[in-house]
Formats: sequence, C-alpha cells, structure tokens
Amino acid sequence: MSKKTPSDPTVPHDTRATVLKLRTKAGIILRHFLKRYPIVFLSGMLLCIIVSGILAFTLMRTDSGSTLSKYPKLPAVGSMAGITDALDSYSALQQVVAIQDTIAAIINKERLDDRDSIQLTDALKRFHQLQRSIYKPQSGR
Repeated sequence: MSKKTPSDPTVPHDTRATVLKLRTKAGIILRHFLKRYPIVFLSGMLLCIIVSGILAFTLMRTDSGSTLSKYPKLPAVGSMAGITDALDSYSALQQVVAIQDTIAAIINKERLDDRDSIQLTDALKRFHQLQRSIYKPQSGR
C-alpha cells in the first residue's frame, strides 16, 4: 500500500511545546517582578480580597423573596367515605403552612428580641403537638 504524502511538506507546528515555553517564560517574568516589587503584589492581593468581599456582601447578594408554597384548595371528593380524614389532614397541612410562615417571618427579621424567641418556641411546640396528633400510634395494629 502506498502512503499519502501531504501536499504541504512543512512540519506542523507543535503547540504544546510552545505553550509550555510561553508559560515558563511568563513564570520567570512574574517571579522577577515579585522579587523586585513585593509590596505592589501584596497590596494588589489585599485589594482583590477587599473588593471581592464588598461585592459579595453588596452587589452579588440577592434578596431571597421566596415564599413558601401555598397548598391548593381541597379537591372535590367523590365518595363520602374518608372525607373527614381528608378534611383533618387538609386542616393539619394548613396549620403546618401557618407555622412555617411564622418561622420564616422570624428568621427573615434583621434583629431578634425576646418576643421573637417566645414566638419561635411556641411555633415549634405547636408543630410538635400537630405532629403527635397526626401520627398517633395505632393501638389495634
């Protein structure tokens, strides 16, 4: 079989070796400037840290105006069997959403005081009581 000969007999340029040479050259130049001007590099590094901190706490911070999702209205039930259980569970879900809204409002406050801690404790107690009422142990099983 015959080999194909390229129409352009020039040697292809080795880009990897070129990149390594340029990287080495840039490292040498950077090291030379770092030894010659260490205060400039230190102040530049500190300036970058301060600017990134300012940007992180001002421009890049977004207000998470997320609200907790609301449950849809109770769908119409075709049979009467178990409708009381469905209504009880729906009212329990509404109470959980109200408790979540209370907790979210307390968490989103700028400053907290004693009243907020009491409200948070009461909300958590109501949540635990609601959990116990929903998940009652079945005595017959």
